[in-house]
Amino acid sequence: MPSRRQLEKDVASINGIKRQVKRLKRKTTASRSKLKAIRAEKVGSDLLTLLKYLMDENRSTKLLLDQISKSVNKIEQELNEVEEVEEINPPPAPTQEIQAEQPRRELPISRIDADIIEFIQRSPNGMVCADDVKTKLRYKGRNAACTRLNKLYREGLLERHQLGHRVYYKFDAGKATKEVLILSPPQ
Repeated sequence: MPSRRQLEKDVASINGIKRQVKRLKRKTTASRSKLKAIRAEKVGSDLLTLLKYLMDENRSTKLLLDQISKSVNKIEQELNEVEEVEEINPPPAPTQEIQAEQPRRELPISRIDADIIEFIQRSPNGMVCADDVKTKLRYKGRNAACTRLNKLYREGLLERHQLGHRVYYKFDAGKATKEVLILSPPQ
């Protein structure tokens, strides 16, 4: 068994160690509280920086919206002024004399185009698609038929209607002859 002195030394050294541990704990808790304070300040400054950024963005967005609003108001005002001028001085109504004076444009078409128009007129429902024209004219592909039908549509001779995935073309003689005089080759 150890002697009493030895035990007292051991107890004294243990008490010394305990004191050092207590001092370290106090320092650690103080350091932790300082660290927490530093972190809180940093987070606080980050939040302030973020809030300042958001306020600046809000201000710039408001200015942009104000400019857009002013532009829209200016355009509306100009439109209202134009409408007021038109109400005061309405454009002259077209009379029959003016319409009669406008010459119809002459449109020479090829024999094939004349055959297509005739084919459309004789079709059971008055409408044909590119596949029908391809079969009638014995084309190998649909491209040539589509090209011819689109050309006649652009010239104002045919109306175009899309039904599902197909495009059908219809000849309206009344509409076509009012604006266009069709000149087909002799037969």
